[in-house]
Amino acid sequence: AVPDEISYSSLLNVYAKNSWRDSSAADKAENLLLKMHQEHQQSSKNIAPTVRCFNAALDAHARSRDKNAGRRGLKLLSLMEDMRHTSGNGDFLPDSWSYNLVIKTLSKGGD
Repeated sequence: AVPDEISYSSLLNVYAKNSWRDSSAADKAENLLLKMHQEHQQSSKNIAPTVRCFNAALDAHARSRDKNAGRRGLKLLSLMEDMRHTSGNGDFLPDSWSYNLVIKTLSKGGD
């Protein structure tokens, strides 16, 4: 079976929930999100990461203890905004949750 957006966002949410105790979970979430993005760029038949997927990856960084989490969250937010501008697709529009997760991550310091 081919994974759908719900499968991806569910896995990303699992990474987010475990990122405070598993130091590699935020990396895994970000890598999965970037893989989705790259595969969608190669073929529009592949699933594009949605705001829900981005927010789950941002949540993983917000919950992690990585000292670079803030910078990485900003990078994902920037990618999200770039995807929206290049595609013209509102599905990539960051929402208030996206911005709040990045603020939460930056407020922890480290970057």
